[in-house]
Amino acid sequence: MTTELTAAFQAKVRASDCLVWIGATNNQGYGVIVVEGKHHLAHRVAFAAEFGPIADGYVIDHLCRVRNCVNPMHLEAVTTAENNRRGRRARGLAVGDTCNNGHVIGEGDLYERSSGATECQHCRRSCNHSGKDRKRSTTQRRAPRVLDDLEAAARAG
Repeated sequence: MTTELTAAFQAKVRASDCLVWIGATNNQGYGVIVVEGKHHLAHRVAFAAEFGPIADGYVIDHLCRVRNCVNPMHLEAVTTAENNRRGRRARGLAVGDTCNNGHVIGEGDLYERSSGATECQHCRRSCNHSGKDRKRSTTQRRAPRVLDDLEAAARAG
């Protein structure tokens, strides 16, 4: 990474065990950065800066399950099939479990998708699936999720 990119990149990170991206995110919650006029996913930039180019056919998996974490030690290059398998396993929540963001799952705290996968209701609400926040700015919509990610990272560390 160039010094200019490193400074711009570091300005958008809050350190804990996870390095939580607080800059722009896409609609899925992944950090986005512009490098040489092109948009890139921040976690892919961080991985490539630490370990070199990402092999063709590989995606970057967040081992910590925090989508806007850019800590290279929490990232691993895997096939899409492996990434999907890990994601499905992580979504299998039950009452009494703790979700990836540290919410304890109680009665009524699970949302079941049509696929059978279960999600934490707290995390689902923080991602604004209800659409109630559509008129708010991106920063206003993202702020609660970033705070949740910072708290989850602090708990993990």
